[in-house]
Amino acid sequence: MRLHVMEPTEGRSVSMTHDEAVTPRQRFTLASDDLPAHLDDRARLAAWQDRFVEHSCKLDISPAADRRFSLRCDLARFQEIGAIRFEGTVDRFERPSHYAAIDGSDDLILCLNQGGSATSFTQSGRDATLRSGAVLLATNTMGGRMRAQSDNPWSSLFVPRQRIGALVANVDDRLMKPLDAGVAPVRFLGRYLDLLFAPDDLQDEPALLAHIGTTITDPNIDFAMMAKSMGVYAEGPIIKPGDIAPALKRALAVVRKGQPALVDVITDPR
Repeated sequence: MRLHVMEPTEGRSVSMTHDEAVTPRQRFTLASDDLPAHLDDRARLAAWQDRFVEHSCKLDISPAADRRFSLRCDLARFQEIGAIRFEGTVDRFERPSHYAAIDGSDDLILCLNQGGSATSFTQSGRDATLRSGAVLLATNTMGGRMRAQSDNPWSSLFVPRQRIGALVANVDDRLMKPLDAGVAPVRFLGRYLDLLFAPDDLQDEPALLAHIGTTITDPNIDFAMMAKSMGVYAEGPIIKPGDIAPALKRALAVVRKGQPALVDVITDPR
């Protein structure tokens, strides 16, 4: 996936790279309410899709038949992390495989259902149901289809494959397997995305922006719990120095059996 942000005051397109400083220019909103009022629903839909292609990627959407077309999309790019949030009167979002091939991205996608009703997701012949607040891991290299009730907001976080692959063994085995909303890291992800899309709070906080995509805190993420939710042996968080060596010994025993293991140790920051 590619994210471009249009500079409203100068009318020029800006492509972001990993090395650029994080600024408000890397956030953009596409809203059907901003389209010319004289357009009918068919024209509004076509105009919205054209703008979305310009700023992100090609996407097919099917509006609710009994509602006036309305759709808001917030896009953000923070270093190498991309994020999108959708909300509106749309029943189906779809990206056929040939659309995905055009983008050429191997990002992994964390899809979060932030609405009150269940959402269905299909990719590579596999179906999954996302309950309210649940998260699903998908891939940007293949097409997919999402169906939901109108006005059911959902968000996606696009993360380079190597970032997740370094933390999760056999990451492709985790695709299309929802994580329940009751898991602490999943709840935190929703709050994290709310922070990314906060209207103005981040503009004057460069120190905070520098940590997006690199730091998670308040509350600190429970890496052991996240690993266990994915079927990985884990211990922690470990606070006492004397508990580290026994935990590492137990983890090494698991690794010697050919299985991944994680030990989460709390240390003082530099």
